[in-house]
Amino acid sequence: MGIGYAVSPLHRMTFADLAAIPESADAQLADLIPQGFRATPWNEIEKHLYSPAIPDIVAWRTKLSEKYRDQLLEPLIWNENSAFETSEDVSTHADAPLRYVAAVLDRQGAAETAKTLLGHADIPAEEIRNFIRHSEPSAIRWTPDRGDPPTVLGQVWQCGDTVYRLAVTATRQHLPLWTTG
Repeated sequence: MGIGYAVSPLHRMTFADLAAIPESADAQLADLIPQGFRATPWNEIEKHLYSPAIPDIVAWRTKLSEKYRDQLLEPLIWNENSAFETSEDVSTHADAPLRYVAAVLDRQGAAETAKTLLGHADIPAEEIRNFIRHSEPSAIRWTPDRGDPPTVLGQVWQCGDTVYRLAVTATRQHLPLWTTG
């Protein structure tokens, strides 16, 4: 299982209106699922897919930008008319340690975090990348195409590297970076 990160205009998000799908659509799979659950065939789900309209997104973004005007360094804008889209998944096993290491680093500082996590196989932003690069240099060899790294810092590097690359892409494309799940 993984966590998906995407760079695209928000109108490229797709939702399924599950409430609009009649329960009778589950009939052909009813014997395969426990009672109380749904197993709607894809051909029924795809009939009820929709994406938000660009004018609705732009109006929402404008309101959001105005609401947080004092906290933002610039207006909240991106190219909602863009056709650009890219996404990558990171393992859930790497995404959770990324957040954990960020919290430990923030609370304990680099020296204590290194003592706590260096070489560990299980769990006991940019500053995180520098911390890993200096603490466990072998961890930075783990790229998404190399499988799961054996150490916490390798896993965090791989996840953080993916999110970093997508953030750079989002900035260059003037698009939001969002998670798909």
